[in-house]
Amino acid sequence: LWQVLPIGPTSYGDSPYQNASVYAYNPYFIDFDLLEEEGLLKKKDYEKVDFGDNPLIVDYAKLFLNKMKVLKKAFINKKKLLNEYNAFLLENSYWLDDFSLFSVIKSHNSDKAWNTWEDKYRLRDKEALKLFKTKNNKEINEIKFIQFLFRRQWDMLKAYAKSSNVEIIGDMPIYVAYDSADTWANPELFELDKNLKPINVAGCPPDKFALDGQLWGNPIYNWEKMKNDNYSWWVKRLNASLLMYDIVRIDHFRGFSGYYSIPFVDTTARNGVWIPGPGMALFEELNKAVPNAKIIAENLGFIDEETEKLLEDSGYPGMIIAQFEIANKVVEPFKEGFPVNNVIYTGTHDNQTINSWFEDLTLSEREYVEKECMFDINYRPNLKLIERVFHTAPKWAVIPWQDYLGLKDCEGRMNIPSTLGGNWTYRSKKTDFRPDISKFMRKITAESDRQG
Repeated sequence: LWQVLPIGPTSYGDSPYQNASVYAYNPYFIDFDLLEEEGLLKKKDYEKVDFGDNPLIVDYAKLFLNKMKVLKKAFINKKKLLNEYNAFLLENSYWLDDFSLFSVIKSHNSDKAWNTWEDKYRLRDKEALKLFKTKNNKEINEIKFIQFLFRRQWDMLKAYAKSSNVEIIGDMPIYVAYDSADTWANPELFELDKNLKPINVAGCPPDKFALDGQLWGNPIYNWEKMKNDNYSWWVKRLNASLLMYDIVRIDHFRGFSGYYSIPFVDTTARNGVWIPGPGMALFEELNKAVPNAKIIAENLGFIDEETEKLLEDSGYPGMIIAQFEIANKVVEPFKEGFPVNNVIYTGTHDNQTINSWFEDLTLSEREYVEKECMFDINYRPNLKLIERVFHTAPKWAVIPWQDYLGLKDCEGRMNIPSTLGGNWTYRSKKTDFRPDISKFMRKITAESDRQG
């Protein structure tokens, strides 16, 4: 199993959980060398372009400014792949037309959010959009071709993974960004007022980690409207995800049982209220339309009885985080066994790396971990805890790459929740993929009988 973060195009804050589209792909991942091999680019087109000088940190500003310029050069040679490209256009028009148009109008408006555009574009006046498409047809088609290039390379990657007996777990954020092609093109599916401003937005209530709660700012779904057409928007979304992944992890599963709704005008999440979500009705429609889909439910955070029942009724595996179990002193399950229908992790993209987490434990917690994981004098906390996690009952075990490498937070933490800036920038070096790590992976996989 290989789990990835959402692969959609990022926007302000660079978070993969705030995408410009639930369907579109992030062009930052497109490989230039492959395009050069196929005759779509020349080395001189990209070998001297500045994408940042630190091999360990992604420089989003330079990617934003420079990568798209290079990719647009590949569009000139689109005739080399014309048949494949035309097939892609036909199969993906249901989202690609809106996304490409949205992207170019946004570019012509200095990348400002769509709710600040002229009314004729903000309100999607048909004649105005038709005229804009005619005048800017080349730019719109460049965006479409770049999306095609990503999809083509991803399909090759997925085929390689399959040939190596690896299944890819994708990540589906529950909400969409307000400044997205999805909200702009389908305002009736969200709680927006007559001026298309959000009435309520999503987030989480206050807790010990965030005293004001978390104000995510995503628009709330108009669940009644979605229910009236049998949740067709969600069916399309799940089908699109399963084209990209073998297994889909649905983020913030708790929001389908009951969601936290915060007035749009508020500056904190303190005044939010819990409102019942679509519940099992949504998943019955998904199961009917997409039978046998492999889904993981991210059931972390404040989980009530209704959410537990929804998880049980859905039959989806939930998530267990080793760091949480020990930090909350819920240590007995390590001895007695977790339920099988789960995925167990050492941590997630929102947690500390294992080595930094271990350093921050209290003395009693550290002694428990040392005893439970049978540390010896030469122990490395990250590898010992990974090994212990692999020997638990849940049917799947997934480990963050940074934990295999034994990095600390300063070297490899992916995200600190409720903070802006400096997140999502971790990048591996080619030399990180070492034979000793591969050997360790094979060893613990075999010893824990997780070979599939």
